[in-house]
Amino acid sequence: MLEMAKEQARRSGREQVSLLVVERNEGTVELYRRHGFGVIDRAPVVPHEAIRYTGEILLMTATAE
Repeated sequence: MLEMAKEQARRSGREQVSLLVVERNEGTVELYRRHGFGVIDRAPVVPHEAIRYTGEILLMTATAE
């Protein structure tokens, strides 16, 4: 799906794709890194009854190459 998102971005004239991931989901963060994504920003998770995560949310981007 990551490669499909990059392809769609290319076809739409976009240079980058981005996603959000919970920092403590280390396996998923590493998967994204292997696919060329890097962290460009982070923010604390805002407490909410519908959100079961704590810690930080990472904004990751990759080129749409």
